[in-house]
Amino acid sequence: MSDSEGPVVDLRDGMADSGSETPVGEVLVATGDAEGALGGRVARLEQRVRDLESENAHLRLQLHVLAATDSLTGLANRTGLADTVDMALHRLARMGETFAVVFFRFPQLAVLSDEAGAGSDQVAEMTEAVRDLGALLAGGLRNVDRVGRIDDMTFAAVLSNIPSEHVTTVIGRTISSLEALTDAAGVDGSVLTPVIRALGVSDAPDLMAEDLLAMGTDLLTDEEAGQISVI
Repeated sequence: MSDSEGPVVDLRDGMADSGSETPVGEVLVATGDAEGALGGRVARLEQRVRDLESENAHLRLQLHVLAATDSLTGLANRTGLADTVDMALHRLARMGETFAVVFFRFPQLAVLSDEAGAGSDQVAEMTEAVRDLGALLAGGLRNVDRVGRIDDMTFAAVLSNIPSEHVTTVIGRTISSLEALTDAAGVDGSVLTPVIRALGVSDAPDLMAEDLLAMGTDLLTDEEAGQISVI
C-alpha cells in the first residue's frame, strides 16, 4: 500500500458505536421506576375515591337527618317519626317488643297562629311557644322515646318497649306537666289542653309506619274514640 492512499479506517469501529445497546440492568431499573410511579398514582387515586365515598356517605346522612327533622322545633318531623315507628315495628316482629304511639293535638295552636298573622313579634312568640311545648313533651319522656311534630297542631311520641297498660301513666304524667306549666306561666289553660289519643301496638304483622300515623291522626278527630286503642 502506498503512502498516498491514506490511513486505513476500520468500519467495524463505527458500526459498534452506532449499534450500542443499553445494558439490561438499566432497562429493568427504568421499567421498575415507571411501574413504581404508576403504582403510586393508582394508590393516590384509589385513596381519593375512598375519601369521596366517605364524604358522599356523610352528606347523605346529613340530608337524611335534615329531611327527618322539624325545622321549627328541632324534633323529628312526620318522616322522622315514621322512621322511628318503622324501627319499632321491626323490633316487634323480631323480638316481640310492644310499643305505643301517643298523639297530642293542641287545637288552640291553630287559633294562635291565625291571630299572630304576619306580625313579626307575634310570630316570634308563637314560634317560641311551639318550641317550648315540644321541649316539654320530650323532657317528660324516657331517652329511648322519641317526640316529633306532625303538623301545626299535632305532636306525637313513640314509646319504645312499653306495655299498653303503662301508656296511661305516661299520659297522666304529661298532662300534669302541662298543667304545671300553665300555672307557672299564668296563661289560659285551654292553650295547653291537648286532645290525646294513643295506639298501643302489640301485634301488627302487616302494618306500615305511615298507616299507623294516619290511624292516630284520624283518631284525634273521632270524638267517640277512647283515649287508648290497642292493635
